[in-house]
Amino acid sequence: MATDLQTRATPSLRDKLRRLVGLPLSTALTVVALAMMVFQIWTFSQTMIERLSVVAQVVGANSTAALEFSDARQANKLLASLQVEKDIVSVAVYSADREFFAGYGQPADGTADSRSVGHVSDPWLQNGMDQGRSKHRFTIKAIDYLAPITLHQETIGYIHLQASPERFYTQFAGGVLLILGVTILSAWLALLSAERLQQRIVEPIFRLADSMRQVSEHQNFSLRVAGGDRDEIGQLTDGFNNMLAQIEKRDRDLAERGQQLARSNADLQSAVDEANQAKSSAEQANRAKSMFLANMSHEIRTPMNGMLGMTELLLDSPLDDEQREFANTALRSGQALLGVINDILDFSKIEAGKLELDPVDFQLRDTVEDVAGLFAERAQGKGLELNAILSDEMPLWVRGDAGRLRQILSNLLSNAIKFTERGEINIRAQVLEYRQGRALLRFEVSDSGCGIPADKLASVFEEFDQGDAGTARRFGGTGLGLAIVRRLCQLMGGDVGVDSQLNSGSTFWFTAVFELANAAAPGEWEQDGDGLRGRRALVVDDHATNRTVLLHHLAGWGMSADSAASGQQALDQLLEAARQGRPYDIVVLDMLMADIDGIEVTRRLRVTPEIQTTRIVMLTSMIRTAASLTAIDAGVDRYVVKPARKAQLYSSLRLALGLIEESGVDVPITVSGADALLGLKVLLVEDNPVNQEVACVSLRRLGCQVVVASSGREGLDAAMTNRYDIILMDCQMPEMDGFQATRLFRDWEARQAPIGQPPRRLPVIALTANAMRGDRETCLAAGMDDYLAKPFNRGALYQVLERWKPTDLRFVETIPLKASPASASQQSSDFDPSALETLRQAGGDALVTRIIDIFIEQTPRKIADMQAALSAGDAGKLAAGAHYLKSGSSNLGLTAFSKIAQALESMGKSATLATAAEEMQRLEAAFTQAVALMRAATETKRSPGDAP
Repeated sequence: MATDLQTRATPSLRDKLRRLVGLPLSTALTVVALAMMVFQIWTFSQTMIERLSVVAQVVGANSTAALEFSDARQANKLLASLQVEKDIVSVAVYSADREFFAGYGQPADGTADSRSVGHVSDPWLQNGMDQGRSKHRFTIKAIDYLAPITLHQETIGYIHLQASPERFYTQFAGGVLLILGVTILSAWLALLSAERLQQRIVEPIFRLADSMRQVSEHQNFSLRVAGGDRDEIGQLTDGFNNMLAQIEKRDRDLAERGQQLARSNADLQSAVDEANQAKSSAEQANRAKSMFLANMSHEIRTPMNGMLGMTELLLDSPLDDEQREFANTALRSGQALLGVINDILDFSKIEAGKLELDPVDFQLRDTVEDVAGLFAERAQGKGLELNAILSDEMPLWVRGDAGRLRQILSNLLSNAIKFTERGEINIRAQVLEYRQGRALLRFEVSDSGCGIPADKLASVFEEFDQGDAGTARRFGGTGLGLAIVRRLCQLMGGDVGVDSQLNSGSTFWFTAVFELANAAAPGEWEQDGDGLRGRRALVVDDHATNRTVLLHHLAGWGMSADSAASGQQALDQLLEAARQGRPYDIVVLDMLMADIDGIEVTRRLRVTPEIQTTRIVMLTSMIRTAASLTAIDAGVDRYVVKPARKAQLYSSLRLALGLIEESGVDVPITVSGADALLGLKVLLVEDNPVNQEVACVSLRRLGCQVVVASSGREGLDAAMTNRYDIILMDCQMPEMDGFQATRLFRDWEARQAPIGQPPRRLPVIALTANAMRGDRETCLAAGMDDYLAKPFNRGALYQVLERWKPTDLRFVETIPLKASPASASQQSSDFDPSALETLRQAGGDALVTRIIDIFIEQTPRKIADMQAALSAGDAGKLAAGAHYLKSGSSNLGLTAFSKIAQALESMGKSATLATAAEEMQRLEAAFTQAVALMRAATETKRSPGDAP
């Protein structure tokens, strides 16, 4: 049915050819016939006009005498002779006055006869007589001709002839019939010729089309079309036959190839199945890798929290030089290990595309100087000068990820110190462009180290690239730091690069985009100094860069400053200025110089009467107490640890000159001294007793008031009952974890807010040993405000507390805790007494006893809970209990007990509990042994005179 409709809708080639021949032929014949008819009408009309014109001339010429003498009878006789003309049916002669004079016959058109009224009544005749010339008219019934009769060029009358067109109609009808006959005959002959032509042209095409349809429907490529003439159609037929032959051959080839492809497809399907299996295995391995990194992050950070925290507390206690060196080495090693862990985790985030920024408002100069201060001790330990040089155009406050900026600068500074044996390291920062509320900043870290070969410059920012194998062996490192720096700079809208010459040093630079922020008004040290303007100062330092930086700061405060490159030159300039009556008000003096050091310059100055009253601010690279006491004993008014922070230098100058009192100092503090966060009320939510003690000691040494909650539920109740300034919330806790507790607390805060006002938001800081991608986002999504990864040092703890503390808190000095003598106990494979010794150095015997009592009291209950979980087949609860015991026992040095707990935790996480019962028996036996070991260790620390 569809084919029939298509056939009707689409005319065949035969119909098209018939139309192609018939339409032009019929059009041509019609045009010829019409032309002949028109020509016949035109010929007859011209002939009749000419005959009537001749007759009118003859009759008019013969009628002049009759008209002249008014002889109507003679005129009628004359007109009667015209009756021989069969076509003329009526003749009339009119006088010059347009009155009927003579005539015969009646008008053929049946109009009124003007002869009866005497005057002409036909408008056409009247119009013609008015014009005075010959005129004719054709109508269906008659042919009229009017001509004037003249005598001596004067019109004396008019003659009107009227002829009948009947003879014309008869002749025209015959002509039309003849034309139609000829036309029909011509058309028939033409169509007959076209049909014969069609048989020769169209039929082969039809045969070809029919063959194509059969081939298409039945796929029979063996079919052939009979050949014909050797014209174009014959060539088309031969081409079609050749095409069928080729297709038939190709089908045979394709059939053979299809069999081969079938075999190949089977092999390919097998390969695809293997690839899918490999892909599934790779995905499973990737998930296992991510889980492994998360677990390792947690497992490594949990014991490192106790190790680094206790080491920091140990360094705050009285130690001899050898003990302090050992503790510093342990702290640096732990920090280096933590740096490697952080690099690996950051690189994992980069690989997953999950490394994101956390923008906050921060003070740019403080951030850069903080980073320089963190590396000051490492630099001065190698005898290197470290300076932070920021241009005056740098914005004070910006919005961006301050933590990532510190990470970039720390990485570049660490490398610079690592690869520099002598000379200096400078941090420079400048503004490249301000645009639409943003600033494009450029930072440089320059060193005078060994440099980088030219062929290695292009690859230093690649992963795991450390120049060469010798560099990796000599300096260590993961080779990931610069790769992470590059990615961070790209995230911050900038770029990174390096300029270096071998044995001449390197300059690593990077750019970053920050939004401009107006978070606070500039401090006094960013403006002209109050009271310092006009004061004369002398900068004494044997290092040119240091002198340049210090002179720039002093000039910015309006001081008149000069410089000296040595101690002896400084003493000469001081004496010369005093003798000229222009003494210096203050000297900014470096402690370590080549010829005469700062201590000796100070002693000589104090015994010289002309200059002994000059105020002295000493710059020292030694941060130990002995150095500061030596400087004060020599007569120094104030001292500042290098690299000198601008704010500290400003306050020290004002204090030395007596412009402010000691109590009026408001200088940004560092955690390296006895400064603290006095009065800050902190709620610590932590379920691990050892971690509780470490955090409590650190917080109290910072001046904080600490309340401890041992579970998420207890912490939630405490937060809703009492008022705190900050909550430190552990994330992994049994029953109610830190995420759930934070969500419930945020809901409670929202309900407590007055209608129409935002709720009071108490800062909640997440504490977790996990540091994988997504952990920070999970914490923030739960309603936490910040993130502190374990293990954290006191500096990181201070920074996060300082960032979220209330604005009305002030910092005061606290008294460090006293420590006990060091232990000489020997370490065994089951118990490491040095862990207890670390706790004893941090908090004395009371702290050790308290932690041991907590462990002995809570461990049996935890073991019982684990036994119940094992009986119920609850692998998750078993793993949680084992994790709790593993973390606490590790910080107490119970190595055997901790290993068993770790094995049980792994069984619980993997839900493989086949041998868990045996491990539980081993755990109970190890606990009994652990109690005896800890008791013995504590008893051996008591001297015979100690109180029981």
